[in-house]
Amino acid sequence: MGDSSKKDFSPPRAVESAPGAADPASPHGRVAEQSTSGPATSPQGSSPHAAEDFSHASEPDGVALEADAGNTPNDPAEMDERISNYTASLASSVVDYPIEYGRRYHAFRPGVYAFPNDEAEMDRLDMSHAVKVRSIGNKLFLAPLEKEKVHRILDIGTGTGIWAIEMGDVFENAEIIGIDLSPIQPKWVPPNVKFEVDDVESPWVVSCKYNYIMCRHMVASILDWPKLVRNIYE
Repeated sequence: MGDSSKKDFSPPRAVESAPGAADPASPHGRVAEQSTSGPATSPQGSSPHAAEDFSHASEPDGVALEADAGNTPNDPAEMDERISNYTASLASSVVDYPIEYGRRYHAFRPGVYAFPNDEAEMDRLDMSHAVKVRSIGNKLFLAPLEKEKVHRILDIGTGTGIWAIEMGDVFENAEIIGIDLSPIQPKWVPPNVKFEVDDVESPWVVSCKYNYIMCRHMVASILDWPKLVRNIYE
């Protein structure tokens, strides 16, 4: 009798479930068992073999994307090469001066400027500059400029660049920009002086502010003076 009572009150032993079986009373039984008993054997599980197969399957797409990225028209290296080729072509065309009746003329916007740009004309421009400076008391300008407040100076129709170069020596902390149809300026200039080939009567793309603008000896060179004045003040 004693033995049978012990059997009646002994706690029932848990039934050992088969591997991979879920508790029917819990909808999350499979998740709980996977977290304690290791990877599941289901074909949809994240087994190492499945991960390896997936990585191999995705490799061709990655290679294709890399190849396409190299052929994109927005590639920086390709864009730099295009710009370099365009710049070289433009530079060569600008200095391809036509010769008419023994005189050399500008090639950029041909016919806009009536005078030559050869050595004889360059000597005339430098002489004209010297006469103008001497006539106003050996001064480069008459405007009441304060040296410490001048940061940018524009020379329209700079010619040989002699005025811009001398202004660069006076205003050492200012940037001097000279524009002309002909790149006949010297290469060795002060570090704060630079020259650009441009037509002042074209739309002004870069909206820079200048503290002083020089435009001299241009009476026969500008077709629309009101437009030029508007561009200067805008």
